Amino acid sequence: QPEITGDKFKIGAELRNFETVRTPYRDAEGKVAGIIGISRDLTERQRAEEALRASEERYRQIVETAREGIWLLDSEGMTVFANQATADMLGYSVQEMRGRSLFDFVFAEDRPAIERRLELRRLGRNQQVDARLRRKDGAELWVLASSSPIRDASGQVTGALTMLTDLTARKVVEEAMQIAGK
Repeated sequence: QPEITGDKFKIGAELRNFETVRTPYRDAEGKVAGIIGISRDLTERQRAEEALRASEERYRQIVETAREGIWLLDSEGMTVFANQATADMLGYSVQEMRGRSLFDFVFAEDRPAIERRLELRRLGRNQQVDARLRRKDGAELWVLASSSPIRDASGQVTGALTMLTDLTARKVVEEAMQIAGK
């Protein structure tokens, strides 16, 4: 029966991690005549995995603490990810948004324009537009939506990353100024 162990060996001044597989070697009579073993140095792989974990944690922290909304949609406009800022803007929890269509967050009369923008994203176009979204409570949310297509390794568009900046207060002021100017 092979035995697998994790071993640490000091090589020069450095402590390195190894995975070792050992199995007894038996002679013709079935007596243990020795041990056959293979060791694999795991140190570099473990360092790379730790660096990746640290990098992922840094980016996760950036995404979750950003004041701007970060919204990831698949090619059909379904929510793959929304950060807390996006959920807060729209009045939902992050969990409530996951798996929902972009069209769940737009007013019916805005749907044709949103469909055109979604089609342009599928064609690989970046966009930056003022957009009106529908909050959970039915209120308007005006945002500056900056979208970029996401591509797979073969270059196919698989979704879009959208950054949202809340413009609602600015829109209210603009409307008030228009009314006052009439």
